[in-house]
Amino acid sequence: MIIEELMSCIKFISFFLILSFLLFTAWAKSAFPQTAFSELEASEIYSAELNIVNGSKWYYENKYKGHPFLYDDGLLDGSVIFNGINYPNLNLIYEVQNNELILIKEINSKNRELILNKNFVESFVLIPPGSASEYLFVRKELPGVGGLKYYHAVYRGKSTCYIYQKKIINNRTAGNYLGEYLYRPVIYIKKGETFHGCNNKRSFLRLFEDQKKQIRKFMRRNNLSIEGTKPEHIAQILTYYDSLTSLTEN
Repeated sequence: MIIEELMSCIKFISFFLILSFLLFTAWAKSAFPQTAFSELEASEIYSAELNIVNGSKWYYENKYKGHPFLYDDGLLDGSVIFNGINYPNLNLIYEVQNNELILIKEINSKNRELILNKNFVESFVLIPPGSASEYLFVRKELPGVGGLKYYHAVYRGKSTCYIYQKKIINNRTAGNYLGEYLYRPVIYIKKGETFHGCNNKRSFLRLFEDQKKQIRKFMRRNNLSIEGTKPEHIAQILTYYDSLTSLTEN
C-alpha cells in the first residue's frame, strides 16, 4: 500500500514538472523573441529582431567591372515600410541588377546582409550620398507594363512618372573581369490609363507631342536632362508640362 502511494506521488510530481516545463517554454518564446540573424544563419534564412522576416542571405561576387548598386556608395541610410510597419534609420543597399533591397545589420561586431522579402516590402526611402533629398521607392505593378517591381516614384501630380532603376551585365570581358555592369534605367510616363517607357530625350519628348516645342525650350533654358540619375530634372519638366496643360484647359 505504501509503495503504491509512493508511486502515485512520484507520477504526480513528474507530471507537475513536465507541465511546468512546457508552460515556461511557451512563456519564454513569447517573452523573448528570437534575435536577429542568429539561429537560422545555417539554413541561410534569417529571422530579425525588427520583425522583418523570411529574408535570404545576400552574396556579392565581384566578377564584373563596376557594381550592381544604384549609387557608387552602395550603403545608404533609409527606412522601409514592411508589412504595414515603418522601420526608420536603417542601413540599406539597393541592388538594381536584380531589383533587390538589402538590409545591413551588425550582429556580434559583424555585418550581416539580408535580402528583404519582396512580398512584405511596400515601399522604402533612400537618402542619396551627399544629398538631403529623400527618394521614395514603391513596389507595384504599373498598368501596361506588368510585373511587381520596385519603382522610383519621381512625380505624382497631374502627370505621373516612375523610374525602373536597372543595370544589366555586358558579358564581354573587361580586363580581369568576366563583363561589366551597364546602367539601363527605364522612365515610365502615364498617358491615359497606361504607362509608356522611354530611355532618352527623344523618346521622352515623343510622349508630349502636344507641348514638345515648349518643353524643349524649357529644358534648354534650365539645362535639364532626361536621366535616371537626375529624377529632379524630370520632376521639374513634368511640373512645367502640367502647368501648360492647365492653361490650355482653362
